[in-house]
Amino acid sequence: MRPRRSGRQAGRGQALVETSIVIVFLLLMLSGAYAVSAYANDQNTAVAAVRSGARYAAELGNTAWQPGHSVNPTSADEQVVSEVCNIANAMPNLVQTTNLTVTVYRPQANANGLLAPTDLQDIYSVVPSTCAIAGSPAPQYLNTSGTGCVESNDTGGYTLDCRIQQHPNEAHLGVKLTYGYRAPTPLFPLTLTASAYAVTALAPEFS
Repeated sequence: MRPRRSGRQAGRGQALVETSIVIVFLLLMLSGAYAVSAYANDQNTAVAAVRSGARYAAELGNTAWQPGHSVNPTSADEQVVSEVCNIANAMPNLVQTTNLTVTVYRPQANANGLLAPTDLQDIYSVVPSTCAIAGSPAPQYLNTSGTGCVESNDTGGYTLDCRIQQHPNEAHLGVKLTYGYRAPTPLFPLTLTASAYAVTALAPEFS
């Protein structure tokens, strides 16, 4: 015949179970809060990266493009991509096994400057560890009119002839970074795709 547990022993056991549940719950809450805080920190770095890239792109402008010259923006965009990637690499929770996507675009469809599918855009897939562009940019640069920006003659790229710097008609330029984030907390294994963007006007030229 088993001895009966006293009421005091049963109460201790119940209290131990309840305490364990509370501790687990608190650990999950703390882990979640830390994961969100780490994400906010990385997002701040991403915003700094695209702002720096946009400022750099504004100064580069159309690289003194003249009618009849190549409209391919890759040489200018490569410098912008490098600027963005170098700053983005400071994010401690950046997923290094997933390529970054850096998009240089003309913000036109959305009033807030957010990238729209119809905006002229150059898309670059970037290896985080080396900041090297993986493959070729998506658009094909077919504008050979030599008379300026003719969108119907290309396939959607933000070509140099469209990056107008003549004051007061300066074009705008946006830079968007898409990256992978992995939470540093094993109890809250959050992995997501995040992005940040910045928009600026190209540096004006006066004639």
